[in-house]
Amino acid sequence: MSDDGFSDFASEESSSDDELEFMQDSKVKNEDYLETTVPHYSDETFFEHFRVSRNVANEISGMFQNSDYRSKSGPFGKLLSGDQMQAVCDHQRRFRDLFVGYLGSVHDSRVFRTSPLSQTLEQNCGTYFILGNNRYPLQKNLLTPYKDRATLTEQEINYNIKLSKNRCIIENSFGMLKQKFRQLNHIKLREIL
Repeated sequence: MSDDGFSDFASEESSSDDELEFMQDSKVKNEDYLETTVPHYSDETFFEHFRVSRNVANEISGMFQNSDYRSKSGPFGKLLSGDQMQAVCDHQRRFRDLFVGYLGSVHDSRVFRTSPLSQTLEQNCGTYFILGNNRYPLQKNLLTPYKDRATLTEQEINYNIKLSKNRCIIENSFGMLKQKFRQLNHIKLREIL
């Protein structure tokens, strides 16, 4: 240490600035995090990081891997806000069907018409129904609201109200999903089915 103590202090400070610059430049990244690190997690650690069990995560990723759709940002890239996603859930808020693959400019009825669900709706539903919004076609197993509100009878208005209340389940399901995976809050979701 020098007599005045100042020169040592100044040189120590400049060396820590260099270290800080080095630390900022060389950010630690795990490029293959999902492939190399996650498989070594115990079930408890996996749940702490992802807030779902390993089985649920595998089930969800299997749905996306089996899909023909690939986002423009890569095979497991972010879902772009302009992409359509058609989802169906049951009365217990469990997702039963997902279909992704059209740009946001494609009409909902076309997305439904070309989805695998549309092709197998009658055999999958049996005596049950799927509730849709007014952008979907009325079908035997797909109930939609009456469209011309100005000329509706009291019974038709009541039907629309009850249908709307029951369709809130899908909105709640997306809300719960967004709570599990908070990064989904940045995706603009539109009510589809």
